[in-house]
Amino acid sequence: MATPETDPAPGTTGPVFTRWLVVLIPYVWLLIFFLIPFVLVFRISISNTEIAAPPYSPLFDVFGEGIAATLAKMSEWTLDNYGRLFTDSLYVEAYLNSVWIAGV
Repeated sequence: MATPETDPAPGTTGPVFTRWLVVLIPYVWLLIFFLIPFVLVFRISISNTEIAAPPYSPLFDVFGEGIAATLAKMSEWTLDNYGRLFTDSLYVEAYLNSVWIAGV
């Protein structure tokens, strides 16, 4: 007698592993092309700007400096870049213009 874990779904043939593989592929795709770019942009957004190349000072580099050094630098993290979005008229006007165009 076969167990439910090894029984293929009605109308399908194949082990459970292939069904998990079919489900896993889109999640890996999303991780690579959606989540990782968001992490990179967030990393840059909390950094301090500099006149250099790259134009920001990286505040954390887990792979280069290690976790201990990254945890020590957490006190330098700032959200001032996000505060500037609401206080600088350039960004406020650009946002309102985008909302206006999207509504038209």
